[in-house]
Amino acid sequence: MIDVREPSGCRVCECDDDPDRLSLASALEAAKIERAAQRRLAALRGAVRGRVTVSEERPTVTLEYLAEQQRRMLAAQRTMIDDINVMAAIVRRLDNTQGALLDEMRAIHSLLARAVDRVRVLEEKG
Repeated sequence: MIDVREPSGCRVCECDDDPDRLSLASALEAAKIERAAQRRLAALRGAVRGRVTVSEERPTVTLEYLAEQQRRMLAAQRTMIDDINVMAAIVRRLDNTQGALLDEMRAIHSLLARAVDRVRVLEEKG
């Protein structure tokens, strides 16, 4: 008789044991997932009953905390303003030199055209 069963071995941990058995690491991971699911379920049940669990309590917001947040936001804003000013200065510099660059390119083009004409004349003589 031909055996058509799948080869033995656990697909979870790739060991040669019975496929129904999990490795220790897999069992720990499954237990961890189960505990997390139980905590979420308990939190949901508490929320349905109108209770707040300890993990859902929000920290107290004080004026000092808000003032520190505002100081950090203003410092970040000043940094962004400095970055924008630097980029704007770069753009203004490039914009002011664009006309001069165009004139320089035209001058180089005419210089190269004259050099090509001189080479052509020398080739015709030579």
